[in-house]
Amino acid sequence: MIPLLSIIGKFNVGKSNFFNNIIYLKDNLSYNFKYLTLNNNIFFNIVNNYNYIIIDSVGFNFFLNFKLNISYLINESNLLLFFVDNSYGIFYEDKILSIFIKKKKKYIFLIINKIDKLNLNINIFNFFKLGFKKPYLISCSNDFNSFYLINSILINFCFSKKCFHFNKKFVFQKNVFILIKN
Repeated sequence: MIPLLSIIGKFNVGKSNFFNNIIYLKDNLSYNFKYLTLNNNIFFNIVNNYNYIIIDSVGFNFFLNFKLNISYLINESNLLLFFVDNSYGIFYEDKILSIFIKKKKKYIFLIINKIDKLNLNINIFNFFKLGFKKPYLISCSNDFNSFYLINSILINFCFSKKCFHFNKKFVFQKNVFILIKN
């Protein structure tokens, strides 16, 4: 089993910036502008010999009918990375999306982004109202805790499920097999 991670959240919370940090590429646009990501971006990656597929989703807005796109991702994903913005606190879209994804009973991780501003760290405690146990604190603009987040999520998930774990000897053979198959 190769876990499928979906990055979900409302617009302009740093989902695409996190995606760029994880895949080491800057092909995906990330800027302080609403609705910049218009299509889902998919990437296959390996971290500490664990394979996974990560999807950067379109920002959720209750009024623009992006709910169909988000519901498909939630149903198909094994792990959900629910992004919220620390600098603005909890929005109506965050509450709606948290209620919606908790009904699906998936592995959900609350990620609080933009924690690099010292005067706004009091907002972190407000996110416990969404009903998630342990939030992960990251700052995508400074690339703080991004790899710790992916590493800990994959180790916790792959410990309970049977995920592909390759030794470095077998990675080349597996890639050759995939190329021949396609």
